[in-house]
Amino acid sequence: MFVRIYSQPGESICQSFEGFIDAVSPWEGMFAEPDGSWVWVFHDNSIRYQLDGMLYDRAGVIEYLEVKGQATKDAWERICTHLLSDFQRSSPDAIVQHLRVHDIEQQCWRSPRDPALFVG
Repeated sequence: MFVRIYSQPGESICQSFEGFIDAVSPWEGMFAEPDGSWVWVFHDNSIRYQLDGMLYDRAGVIEYLEVKGQATKDAWERICTHLLSDFQRSSPDAIVQHLRVHDIEQQCWRSPRDPALFVG
């Protein structure tokens, strides 16, 4: 997987660069740098997964997040949920309502809940 996660047209992700890094830094296996790069190594059912990412921001909010690697559905949703501000997280389908995904490898747009984005 090699994708970019954006907000829906006319919206912004509403999460600051620093807010996202602060939120994910404590995760087990997460290594986040102040320049916006991060690597998350995690295990699910004794299988090792790794996601590499880079944050891009403008005017105090995240413009998009670049993600490479393999993710389980739970890991994918955890990353997406942490891109959303608290008021957006309260919606049951906030990920689909507020985020869109551009698949760089396939050169197409995908729903953030498209099973092609994660394994398992």
